[in-house]
Amino acid sequence: MDPNDTNSHKERRLDCMCLDFRVLSRFSRQSPLAWLLYCACAIVTLPARGDSLDATFVAGLRERRLFELAERYCIDRLNGSQTSEVEQAELAVELIRTLATHAGHVPQSDRETFWQATRAAAADFARKRPHHPRLVLVRIQDALTPLAQGELAWYEREAGLLAAERLEPARQALGKAAQSLATIDKELAREIPLRRRTPPKPDELAADELRSLDQQVQYHIARARRLRGLLYSPGSDDRLAQLVAARQILEPLRAQVAVDEVLAALVRLELAECLRLMERYDEAAECLPGLDADGVQPGIRLQARAALVRLAIVRRNLLEVRQLVEEGDFLNGQASAELDLARLEAWLYLGDFDQAAVSARQLEVRHGPYWSRRAGQALITALPREADVTSAELLARRADHLVVTGKADEALADYDRAAALARQAIDDNVAFELAHKAALIEQNRKGKAEAARRFRTLATANTKHALAADAHLLAAWNAKATGDEETILREHLAAWPAADTAAQARLWLAQLFEAHGQWQEALDNYAAIPGASPHFAEANSRLAQLAKDQSDSGPVQVAYAASLLESGDAKMLHAALAQWQLVARRSEPGKPRWLTAQYSVALTHFKLGDKTAAAAVLRSVLDKPPGSLTKEWREHYQSLLKACAS
Repeated sequence: MDPNDTNSHKERRLDCMCLDFRVLSRFSRQSPLAWLLYCACAIVTLPARGDSLDATFVAGLRERRLFELAERYCIDRLNGSQTSEVEQAELAVELIRTLATHAGHVPQSDRETFWQATRAAAADFARKRPHHPRLVLVRIQDALTPLAQGELAWYEREAGLLAAERLEPARQALGKAAQSLATIDKELAREIPLRRRTPPKPDELAADELRSLDQQVQYHIARARRLRGLLYSPGSDDRLAQLVAARQILEPLRAQVAVDEVLAALVRLELAECLRLMERYDEAAECLPGLDADGVQPGIRLQARAALVRLAIVRRNLLEVRQLVEEGDFLNGQASAELDLARLEAWLYLGDFDQAAVSARQLEVRHGPYWSRRAGQALITALPREADVTSAELLARRADHLVVTGKADEALADYDRAAALARQAIDDNVAFELAHKAALIEQNRKGKAEAARRFRTLATANTKHALAADAHLLAAWNAKATGDEETILREHLAAWPAADTAAQARLWLAQLFEAHGQWQEALDNYAAIPGASPHFAEANSRLAQLAKDQSDSGPVQVAYAASLLESGDAKMLHAALAQWQLVARRSEPGKPRWLTAQYSVALTHFKLGDKTAAAAVLRSVLDKPPGSLTKEWREHYQSLLKACAS
């Protein structure tokens, strides 16, 4: 097919806006929420006869999240002098869809910029080309932008991510979408009879194409109504009014759409969902037969199966629920996030908590973080708190979501139950992780004493665990300025003297001793912090200040010298050499401080690579008369001297 042939473009029957179920699974995994924008910003049409090069190229860029490139490509082609009118409409539609999809990949605070750019792109096209033969396509795509905004908000609400102040703007967006689409619907209803009597002008849509387009517009009006209703409280008059309005559109539409079209299946699914939400279960069931059957598109079948599962749950048909979940969750290599979520709800309804845990895990692995949050929300709403749940994983997932939604007490209870189950199963790593999360809850809500108790108990009961020292250090942090602080810090150094956390414990202990005027203990702990520790600079800086302020204090000068010697930096080692030589000069020969200073002078020379100087210092002491060195000191000196000779 020649992409420059305008007649062939016209024959493709609006394929630039065709919804392809094959890509849904890719979108659902690529981004937590962006896939729904693909759905909301696409119009389902008659089967396409081919994809244009422009649409294919831009879609490929979108799938790779190269949004800026896709946007720039569309804008450049739109401004090109060789672009046909069919291509102009197609490119405008692709630009709007790209900007809307881009909005789903940025933080909430940045989305408004992209929504505004989306609306501006449509307005710019209409202003420059007010009589374009395919302007209606751009107007429809423009009307779908607030629908996408509202649907995105609904998905976030389902996962517990929508702030209360964003609820009303989402309702307004959906109301605006429904109103804009309704205006277009009325215009199309007037235009279709005229188009049947008069042959379309070049690049205009034929009457049958307009009829198909109008049916799709009505479908999206109903979707906007249903979604707006779902943003009101369950059982409220506002919710019911929106669902009734959607039903009143879908029931006649169902009779109008040809049964072999994809749209017919989508209309039936949408109507079934509205009826289920209205608790008209028998009527909902009448919409679904034949949708999960051979010959139907896999995407439709999976969506229908999810609808059947949820309908069986609310009808309390245990046998049917079990039969449906046993039918499987894959078709032609495709999975559906909605079906996987419905299967989780089914396993919870059946009380099979082990299978529910598998389903929850499956949602996260297959479909990503957003659907993992939806699973957590399902556990809150569908899993009774009084249920005798024996799955630690299920309780932990529910607790994770309870934390996100701010229900700390309930989350804490679930973590404690889950940790106990993990200990019973001798799954120590999981038990440790869950108990750690429980302690963090207490810490985050300022329950310092309880957090310290939990972290300390956890660490001392699992001293060999890789994170035990970190947990114990958190106990010390939470116990700051309490009577337990010193005890916990000493306990830490006794249990994990070589851990990376020991340096932090020593720093806190030194600061505590200094505050209490226990200077020798403070100096010893400052000086013992290794040079490789990130806390070394703070400890060494404090000792340097003390050495400056208390230049006549032998213990302070020794501690500062010892700290400098811990460093591996040549400049600091030269400073250590000078400091230890100062200590040696100020100390009485033969006394412990003098012996320490001389040994440290030799060790500093050794670290600086001057073994000759180090050996000379060591021999000058070892050559002293017998009895001037204790056996321990002599062995100490001789050991370093041997190292100098190697």
